[in-house]
Amino acid sequence: MRIPSFDPEIISSVMKRKWMVAASIILTMLLIPLVLFLMKKPEAETATVRRGSISQELSLSGEIDADEKATLSFQTGGLVAFVGFKKGDFVNQFQAIAALDQRSAKKTLEKTLTDYLLQRSEFDQVKEENLNRTPEQAINNEMKRILERNQWNLDLTVNSVELQDLVIQLSTISTPISGILTEANTPHAGVNVGPFAPQYTIINPKTIYFKVAADQTEVVSTPVGASGTIVLDSYPDKTISGKVSDVSFTPRVGETGTVYDVKVLLNIDNSNFKYLLGMTGDITFTTFSKSNLLSLPVRFVKTDARGRYVFEDPGKKKKKYIETGLESDELIEVRGIAEGAIVYD
Repeated sequence: MRIPSFDPEIISSVMKRKWMVAASIILTMLLIPLVLFLMKKPEAETATVRRGSISQELSLSGEIDADEKATLSFQTGGLVAFVGFKKGDFVNQFQAIAALDQRSAKKTLEKTLTDYLLQRSEFDQVKEENLNRTPEQAINNEMKRILERNQWNLDLTVNSVELQDLVIQLSTISTPISGILTEANTPHAGVNVGPFAPQYTIINPKTIYFKVAADQTEVVSTPVGASGTIVLDSYPDKTISGKVSDVSFTPRVGETGTVYDVKVLLNIDNSNFKYLLGMTGDITFTTFSKSNLLSLPVRFVKTDARGRYVFEDPGKKKKKYIETGLESDELIEVRGIAEGAIVYD
């Protein structure tokens, strides 16, 4: 019996056709659901008319500042002889921070005191010689001028003594407030400094507040007594309550717009120095709030030439005209529609 032979090329061609048919069937099965999904019309979003409250909020940016700040300078130049504190130390009110070498000033004071005593002695002598005269020895104009000149010279020496004593007093810097020494441009003794150059800065951490910049349209919503909630960038998970204590009567100088400073007192204890100057954040004020209102999300309320309306069917063919009232960023008060009604976007 003769066994038939098969051509390998024919077999290969048949197998390729079978694989192509199988691949086409699989691809078709995968594409059909995708095409059906793409052809499916998306369902319209809905919202339900609900009863609740509507609030309008105003958010402003600001930073922490302090009421009590003092920049201290020497009123005269000289050699720094004493520095009692370093940067970061806490100092109490009226404590001496630093002092200049007082040896020269004290020697000058001694000299002016001696000049005063000499002038006082001469003044008393002239006065005695010219006033203790008999009636026949009446004082003439020249004698009066002698007495006046002596009085003036005495006054000059007194002024010299007082000025030199003031020089000694001003050679010591004392802090007018309690607080942290945040800047010390002359941290060590033994260096020369000039007059009026800022040397030391004291800030009282217990007097911090939140300083906000509000333009002329916003400042009317932040009157004295208004309360707000503050979130600092340094502590994003913590909220701080604050109350407006002052609104500047004049706008800031140098701003492109009309901007006012608003001072907000913080309801915190900063004895541990947790809140630092310059920390930035945002404060949110509730400008108005009303409860027991029917409302919808703002985007579901449309407007045309006739007025405000909502869609009552998913095909957006049936409009229901309504009245609106208070409006926030997200919700709007609606009237003329029943509570629980469903509207479409």
